[in-house]
Amino acid sequence: YDFKGLYIEPIPYLYEKLKTNLGPEHLFENSAISTYNGEIEMLMIEQEAIDSGKVHECFYGMSSIYPPSNGLASDGDKEVVEKYGKKITVPCITFDTLVKKHSLTKINVLKFV
Repeated sequence: YDFKGLYIEPIPYLYEKLKTNLGPEHLFENSAISTYNGEIEMLMIEQEAIDSGKVHECFYGMSSIYPPSNGLASDGDKEVVEKYGKKITVPCITFDTLVKKHSLTKINVLKFV
């Protein structure tokens, strides 16, 4: 179908992995979607802790705007977050700005994960 995609990923190492795996025919945005343009604090689990097996692999790719309100905020994950959580500052962009920046005129599929 010759689809082109715009992939949005705020976490730097995952952003680089997306670009490598998907190739230059797609568009990429290294930002979080927010209600404003600028920077925002996020919480992620340190990649080394996952790779070395110190924490379960289910934490791979998990992140949240800080303070977290998803799985990283649960009582069951509290110990992992306290020990291996890492706050990072990433760019953020509004959806309207994203559409204008990438000159999107048509969207066939929109998927949030």
